[in-house]
Amino acid sequence: MVFLCGVTPPKKTAITVPLRAGSHHPCLVSPRIEEESLSEEDAGTPSGTLERGQQAPWSGSSGRKQRSAAFKAARQAELKRLRMAQEIQRQLEECEVKTRELEERGVATEKALRGEAGGAERDEAELMGDWFAMVHEKNALVRWEQELMVRAKELELEDRHVRLEHELRHRMALSEHEKSREDIDREGTILAEMLSILEQKDALVTMLEEDRQRYMEEDRDLEAVMLRKGLQLSPLRRETGV
Repeated sequence: MVFLCGVTPPKKTAITVPLRAGSHHPCLVSPRIEEESLSEEDAGTPSGTLERGQQAPWSGSSGRKQRSAAFKAARQAELKRLRMAQEIQRQLEECEVKTRELEERGVATEKALRGEAGGAERDEAELMGDWFAMVHEKNALVRWEQELMVRAKELELEDRHVRLEHELRHRMALSEHEKSREDIDREGTILAEMLSILEQKDALVTMLEEDRQRYMEEDRDLEAVMLRKGLQLSPLRRETGV
């Protein structure tokens, strides 16, 4: 997102604050969490190898309880990710509605600033205050969208990492003489993708922190412009469930 210092109300266009370069409008994008549930075998298969004829230490009554507990924990974590993805989608839809309403208000305020119908009863200082407040609110909505999309991507990466981890655990439970060349290659591919996922998650955290620093600078710039015009910037607060 970009905010221009020294901003003044536009004369012909509605208030627009673009997303950061290269991003897509997030409101219609649903966080992608795979719906296929983890199997009890995937959730409870420990790593390690067994020789032929050797009894698995996780077999028997105790082993079944361990597998059941592991499956239950994995399933609960999966459902939690799904609920969070649904909440992100709900907030994205809410953000889209608020953005659309704000655009309509912005058009009406700009018409009033130009002296068109509907603004005769309000003085210019009041209209200017409203216009700057809407710029501030639009900035906040764009930032909210960006943060939600980053969180959605984090959930998608987390879900993929868990599934890769389960697949790798299952493969490593096989003895070496049971593995084909393709099995060994697949293990290497899984490890490489898991490492890539961790790097992507670190990059998202770094990007969010850089964004927050930039937002603070943008707010200071906006506040300075408003103070020069005798206006005050009111803080915006937003509560999220993700």
